[in-house]
Amino acid sequence: MDSIIDSLIELINAAQRISDGGFDIKAFLTWKSLVFITLVSLLGPFNYYTRQFCRFTADSSRKGLMAGEGVLVAVKEELSKRGFSSKALECVPEACQTGEENTPWVKRRKKWYSFDSIKQIMCND
Repeated sequence: MDSIIDSLIELINAAQRISDGGFDIKAFLTWKSLVFITLVSLLGPFNYYTRQFCRFTADSSRKGLMAGEGVLVAVKEELSKRGFSSKALECVPEACQTGEENTPWVKRRKKWYSFDSIKQIMCND
């Protein structure tokens, strides 16, 4: 669990470095991709936080960066407070029906989609 929290803290700190360094669009887009992959791995593509991150960072500006950082802070706090449990990770209906609600999303049985198709579904309103 600590390595997950440490990774989230590193991504939060990276957002601050991008903002403090004068906002480089290339750095922002790289950071956005890394965060998206992290959120999908931890929470799944249909989790509230994953969807909100995509919505907020659609604005490729300092405002989108700060909003995306806020989502990461919320995820870090939620996971720090509750750990990996059904309370911290959203129980999607398929998981609840199969009794996998206490299993992190990444370890659940699932139908796999390509990264590009998930990103297109999640990041396009």
